[in-house]
Amino acid sequence: MVAAPGSAHANVVAEWNHLMLRLEPTPRFTPHTRGAALMHVAMHNALNSIPGSRRYTTYLPPVPASAGASPEAAASAAARWALRRYTQTVHPENTELLGQIETLYTTSLASIPDGPAKTEGIRVGEAAAEQLWTVRANDGWNNPDNLQYTFPAPAPGVWRPVPPWPSNNLPPFFWWNRVTPWTLTQASQFMSPPPLDITSERFQRDVAETRAYGDIQSTVRTADQSLAAHWWGTCVESNFGSPGLIAQQLVLDHGTGLYESARIFALLALVQADAIISNIENKNRWNFWRPITVIRENGDVSWTPFLTTPPNQEYPAGHPMVSGGGVYVLAKFFPGRLKQPLRVTSASCSTRTFLHVSDAVDEVVSARVWGGMHFRHSGEVGAGLGKKIAHWAYKHYLLPLDEPH
Repeated sequence: MVAAPGSAHANVVAEWNHLMLRLEPTPRFTPHTRGAALMHVAMHNALNSIPGSRRYTTYLPPVPASAGASPEAAASAAARWALRRYTQTVHPENTELLGQIETLYTTSLASIPDGPAKTEGIRVGEAAAEQLWTVRANDGWNNPDNLQYTFPAPAPGVWRPVPPWPSNNLPPFFWWNRVTPWTLTQASQFMSPPPLDITSERFQRDVAETRAYGDIQSTVRTADQSLAAHWWGTCVESNFGSPGLIAQQLVLDHGTGLYESARIFALLALVQADAIISNIENKNRWNFWRPITVIRENGDVSWTPFLTTPPNQEYPAGHPMVSGGGVYVLAKFFPGRLKQPLRVTSASCSTRTFLHVSDAVDEVVSARVWGGMHFRHSGEVGAGLGKKIAHWAYKHYLLPLDEPH
């Protein structure tokens, strides 16, 4: 039996999450969700494989471990193994990130006394990460069947590529709905209703709102709304990594323990990974057009959105669905009005403040309208689907044990 380790703290999970946000370039959020799940679930599994201190069920069966293994060493070793393997497999050219991984790993282990507990913790972490990697290696992330995309026939209400993208530009990662879900039974488990009838009064109101507030030269969008659009849309880290930044701040503000922090981040990653799979399933089903298409084809040929429109279908809105789902699962852990305002800072932008965690969902829905790339109904439907996925994962995965095992 290994000697008892020293006390563990939550910072190690937040520190690895901060580095994980650099895993993919900003536009590649779809594969980023997979990388985040590989790292955070591995950390959770490693911690909850250690006998005598297990607090939650694991995603996969616990790996063999000796009681007394260092939890912090296990968590850091799992994170390092997962991030290194992902980077070496998907982005071997990113030697800078590989160096940052090694630097953080060395720093994380430096505060842990050398000895059997540390050694065993490292072994357990690496084993947990390798186990998860092996299970997910052939989950369809790299389009192994070489699926092809067929553009839908042009018609009112139907998506087609929009400026600045070329007319033959394929929706990025259009095959991602074929990736094996992490918690969902299938990609189509939660499907949206059809998009609004383009002749309906509600759709016309949505078009008018996006046309007014999402115009690059809008006279009604406020400075703060413009900032919010950028914070959720273009800023480094806070773009699609915003729920991770929110989670980091929450666990630090509330002094959340290591095991619970690992569970929070793992559930967040699982929800976002499944939400993007589900979102692409929904987008491919409806192939709904973007605001720039509607507005220009209805006479305002010079209308330009405040932010660049993503090169895929509009409905349901992906950011409110994926980030919203992540935020909704965080709200399970931090419900109601927060004891202190939540201030979340992006590295290249500013700080957003929320009094309730769920307020962030309302803001991302509006931010996509203010950016000019979505309709409000699309954002609301996306957020609703994200909420369903969050509730599903929280109810069925990484559940508390009655007492430490």
